[in-house]
Amino acid sequence: MNRGDATASSILALRDQIRQRVLAQFGILLEQEPVYVSGA
Repeated sequence: MNRGDATASSILALRDQIRQRVLAQFGILLEQEPVYVSGA
């Protein structure tokens, strides 16, 4: 739940940053789940 000023693109950017850092630090590639569904 977004209770601030986050946009969909900023949330997706955060997701990508987390995935990259986990891969770099632990060698684990995280899968996206649940599947992103556009509200448009």
